[in-house]
Amino acid sequence: MPTIHLKGHRSRKGKPIGMKDKPRSDVDAVKIRTGRKWRRLSAQIKRERPLCQRCEEEGRLTPATEVHHIVKISTNANLAYDPDNLRSLCRPCHEIEEHDSK
Repeated sequence: MPTIHLKGHRSRKGKPIGMKDKPRSDVDAVKIRTGRKWRRLSAQIKRERPLCQRCEEEGRLTPATEVHHIVKISTNANLAYDPDNLRSLCRPCHEIEEHDSK
């Protein structure tokens, strides 16, 4: 008789059936980016550095809308809240930085 796996039931390893294993660092990164501490720090960085730092380097003045981790959280979660590891960027520059760092 075939085994029937119902949604919400757990496998023998204790994980929900159908759930893929994620690297631990990805889970930590999601927790950090959705947490209160990050939201407060991100808002603080945008207040302190209201212009996109990348645009400023190129002679443009553009409001910052994003805060970028220079060293990725998945690489070193200890730097997640380090202001020296953060840059304020506009949306287009943030997308470029994210694409370049992959």
